[in-house]
This record gives sequence, structure tokens and C-alpha cells, in this order.
Amino acid sequence: MPFINETVSDADIDHYGLPFKKGLLRYWTHDRETQRYLWGGMHENPAYDDIREGRFHLFTHGILYVITIDPGEVPTTYKIKPCRLEWKEILGIRPEPANAELRRQVLA
Repeated sequence: MPFINETVSDADIDHYGLPFKKGLLRYWTHDRETQRYLWGGMHENPAYDDIREGRFHLFTHGILYVITIDPGEVPTTYKIKPCRLEWKEILGIRPEPANAELRRQVLA
């Protein structure tokens, strides 16, 4: 899949029904050929002792999935190039894919 990191356009917001305000520079990873996109990142609030997790939105096969991932070990600085994040495990997918084959396709 030829995913490309780019800025979300106002036309993309309208086309996909994205929850972004128009005119703001939001970034996503988009595959225009297959009409798939991915956006998200790390979520936590240390002030409230939140659990650190990756939360991503994946639009594929006409369905918007919310995928939550345990980050496992993370770097102490993002200044090291190349910066590499490794995910420990998938904590959840909503909506749950109907069968194992579809789950494999969502994650492929």
C-alpha cells in the first residue's frame, strides 16, 4: 500500500467525514489509491496517572476502526534518528471485525 504522510485537506474532511476543523494543519497517513487512512498517536495524561497507550483511527474497507495498542518499551527521547517505536500488543479494535480473516485484513 502506498501510504503517504500528508496534511488533511478540507476536501478530505468533507469526503471522509473527519472530525477535524477545516483550515487547521492536521496530519494523517493516507493511501489515495485504496481510499484508506490512518491517524492517531500516543495518549496519556501523567497528571492523572493515565495508562500510556497508542490510539489510532483506521479507515479501511468502508469502516472506521479505533485501534488501541500497548506501546511496550518507548524511547526516552525522540531526538535519536531514526526514532523507533515498537508496539507490544493490540489491546482492542472497535468495532470488532466480524471474523479472523477480516481482522487480519484490517491489521495488514
